[in-house]
Amino acid sequence: MEAGGPHVDAVRLTPHNLPLCAPLWGGRETYAANELSLVLEGAGLLLTEGRALGAIVREDGTPRSFGMTTFATEEFISDYLGNPHPHVGRRLLLDARNPDAKSILTLAQIAERNVAQGLQVVVANTAFDTASRDPDTVLGQLIAAFLEVHRGYRIARIVNEVFGAAAMLIVRDSRCYEIARVFDLGHTGEPLESLVGTLTREQAAAWKNPLLAMFAYSPPRLFFTPAEQHLIAEALAGGTDATLSARLGIPRSAVKARWTRIQQRVARTAPELFADVPLPHRGRGVQTRHLILNYVRQHPSELTPYPSLSVARRLRASTTRSRVISIDQRPRE
Repeated sequence: MEAGGPHVDAVRLTPHNLPLCAPLWGGRETYAANELSLVLEGAGLLLTEGRALGAIVREDGTPRSFGMTTFATEEFISDYLGNPHPHVGRRLLLDARNPDAKSILTLAQIAERNVAQGLQVVVANTAFDTASRDPDTVLGQLIAAFLEVHRGYRIARIVNEVFGAAAMLIVRDSRCYEIARVFDLGHTGEPLESLVGTLTREQAAAWKNPLLAMFAYSPPRLFFTPAEQHLIAEALAGGTDATLSARLGIPRSAVKARWTRIQQRVARTAPELFADVPLPHRGRGVQTRHLILNYVRQHPSELTPYPSLSVARRLRASTTRSRVISIDQRPRE
């Protein structure tokens, strides 16, 4: 970006800033009346429940790009890839409002697959405003944010549908995805097409794909509770105990008690992290907090959903056994 150019930044997508994405929403021109509001309602529900992730890229405070993903069931992805159709994201986000739908993983299912076979990530919607003053920086921020919000998740496959000539050209030129299908959406105004691309860990490794970083994963060791994860995530953004108390809506005494449990857990599970801390202060104090936060920055899986330690061990063992059996049963040459 040239000196004096626009300021470009990225923020996490939340139910509160989600409405800012409506004017950019990919493929909205072909939606039926009131359908976009229903889709946004489903998206907000998934974000609230922690079953969707995303980011908005702003240029001088104006949203110029965004992306949102959710986690689909293996059955849905298998059926979809066998018979691709346009608006896969719209279908999933409408399903989010249906408690009987079997297309999106529950939070418990996300946790289980996160430590076992991996997650089927679907880009529910993404868009890029070509009116940006600095489109290259906006696109770069979107890619960086896409990587950042998925750090720590065990991903098996990404399915991405983009809308319009500009976005389709970006996907084609990047060569990051295997193109599954291109659709003519039959828009009565300006012609509108969409493109569906897929990428697996194996493909990313074979192609030396820039998105290979999406598939990097190391399992958690510390197994913080959801409440502890929430406190650590807020602490990573900075602030005193008083600030954290206000953000979390809990008393300062509860913040301190939660920190004590976190520090005691780390002292038991990974005592080597505190090796340089004088013995009387191990398991408590500001110094140990900083060590914990530094560790979590380098090991983001500690803040993603996962089942209990015993269940995680069983799932990992089962996944390892199935892979060994699969290899052993390959035909011999």
